[in-house]
Amino acid sequence: MNYGIFYLFYEVFSVYYVVSSLTGFIVSAVIVFVFHRSWTFQVRHGRISKQFVMFILLMSLSFVTAGVSIYLFTDKVGIRPEFSQLISMSITTAINFFGSKFWVFNI
Repeated sequence: MNYGIFYLFYEVFSVYYVVSSLTGFIVSAVIVFVFHRSWTFQVRHGRISKQFVMFILLMSLSFVTAGVSIYLFTDKVGIRPEFSQLISMSITTAINFFGSKFWVFNI
């Protein structure tokens, strides 16, 4: 989903690659919370409001990481934005999964 939104904004609408990347990140983050809580980790305990706030904090860290990493890989290393996005997604996916599991949902 993240990459699909990035691709749509970047390739079809010609939106700056960092903005396209972060737009895909925000949209997919909200959906990821629902899936992580109900399906991935099958959480049945804790207050959803507290978990959502913690998830937003985790996503904020990932959001900054995504923006910085796609910029660095594209502008400083010279990798095409389409590939930089994949690298950035790999980094933030790991942050999000382990942060969700061990901090947000405390599993």
